[in-house]
Amino acid sequence: SPIPRVHLVTPPQTTGVRISTCSFNLQETFQTSPDELYRTFINQEVPDQRIEMRWRFRTWPSGHYATVSLELEERGDETELRMACRGVPAGEENTTREGWTRFYFQAIRQTFGY
Repeated sequence: SPIPRVHLVTPPQTTGVRISTCSFNLQETFQTSPDELYRTFINQEVPDQRIEMRWRFRTWPSGHYATVSLELEERGDETELRMACRGVPAGEENTTREGWTRFYFQAIRQTFGY
């Protein structure tokens, strides 16, 4: 039987309103392997070191998505995660940065027990 493929589904492009946007980068280090950290983002057994996705806060204008790139690099018994986020609505940079740090990165740290 054929091997099932994993697809990261992205919403279709829309022709919504044009808004001013900004970009930012984040970097964190987690005490785990790149494979384990990667799986926390996609919930699949897929070892890799790069994830790119379209992502949005519900409060952003309808149909507007930022592009989030996550790169994972093994550093001994830790993994460095570098995140680039492009297309964030202007004025939402701090809220988005804090949201990722609080709701994603802190939750991941708790998952790995520190």
